[in-house]
Amino acid sequence: MNRISTFSALTLMGAMTLSPVLAFAQTPTSASANINVNLHAANVAQHAGMNIGAHIGSSTGPHMQKQVKDAQDRIDAATMRGGKLVDSRVSMLQKLETRISDMTRLSSDEKDSLSTDITAQINELVSLKAKIGDDTSMSSIVADIKTIRPDYRSFLLTLPRAALMAAADRELDIAAQMDTVGDKLETRISDAKDDGKEVSASETAYADFKDKVADAKVQAQAAIDLVKDLKADNGDKTELSANLDALKNARAKVKAARQDLVAARKDMATIMQGIGVHVDVQASSTADLK
Repeated sequence: MNRISTFSALTLMGAMTLSPVLAFAQTPTSASANINVNLHAANVAQHAGMNIGAHIGSSTGPHMQKQVKDAQDRIDAATMRGGKLVDSRVSMLQKLETRISDMTRLSSDEKDSLSTDITAQINELVSLKAKIGDDTSMSSIVADIKTIRPDYRSFLLTLPRAALMAAADRELDIAAQMDTVGDKLETRISDAKDDGKEVSASETAYADFKDKVADAKVQAQAAIDLVKDLKADNGDKTELSANLDALKNARAKVKAARQDLVAARKDMATIMQGIGVHVDVQASSTADLK
């Protein structure tokens, strides 16, 4: 009797010990699903920079699923934001590249140098966008977005450098057109003087006109010379400071050239009144004699 009782007790204990294993064996699908959810949640939480332990210990029900979805949504939103930031910079560079192709006063070497810098910058930004798209963690996406400014110092140089050279080229082009009109005005002043008209005001205005146009060309060319050979500082603070100074000085010279041409247009109006010749002065500072 004691032997039978002992056997029964051992059997019962063994059954109790094995019951969790047997139960797990009877429901493999639900158990595997729970494990997969936990692993996925831990993976997403890790990528999102969240507390992994807290998520592994939490429920695998709707609450966990919402947290996992929210984490992924944040990653997706950051990826989209990073892509848009890159696209906006690429678009700016592409527009600038179009302006360079329309430049008429810069040398071929100067235009090629600008185009090479811009193309290289665009390629780097395109590669960055691809990397952001491949990132699976919030921390890596944020880090990549931050590199757009410090790691892309050449962008901070390329854009203002090319824009200033394009503006200076435009001023040189306008000055050349005004030179052509000025030659015609000089002839008209001479003819009016031969006809006995009082042209002293026109002569004074013409002299100032010539000075202003000549100075505009000097200022615009000086702006180009200041920035055409600038290179990215690559983290060198001394080089960065020198680049910023050059860009600032070039900007001031482009502004001076533009002011010269505005003054020259006013001289043209004075000349017109003095000799009775109609001059159609365009907003671009060009003019056509009628």
